[in-house]
Amino acid sequence: MTSGSITGILPQFDLDLSLSGLEIAQRWVEAGLVAGFVGTLGVTPLSAERGQMRFACRPGSHLANFTGTIHGGVAASLIDVAGAGAALTMIDVGETLLTVDLQLRYLAPIGENTETIIAEGRVRHHDQRRVVAESTIYVDDRVVAIGSVAVIRKVGKAG
Repeated sequence: MTSGSITGILPQFDLDLSLSGLEIAQRWVEAGLVAGFVGTLGVTPLSAERGQMRFACRPGSHLANFTGTIHGGVAASLIDVAGAGAALTMIDVGETLLTVDLQLRYLAPIGENTETIIAEGRVRHHDQRRVVAESTIYVDDRVVAIGSVAVIRKVGKAG
């Protein structure tokens, strides 16, 4: 058995700490991409406004498991992306964020032939130290997963 890999060069997106989190999120939407790991999932940012962010994911067979459904890790990643994306819109110039807690509930499987998964995140709490957001994952207007993300705000690059 051989392992598959994604070919091609992943898009790059330079982090500009002279921008607020909302400005960074809006640049993602304008660029139509999310780089790095999330880019490998085929995630596209759709909209960003203060306290909320929305993404689309176009899955394929490379994200499926042996049962003919999209791997649950994709929904978990989308919960994180949507919640952290919403949290991003709340941070100040010079700050970054880091996920410290992720919770989710799977409500329905996502079929391997699904064309588009929508992930929405909305901030429910924010203060100077942390942001908590709820995320909802949809397929054809049907909720398939829900969750929440807590992130800490950091000055400078996370890590």
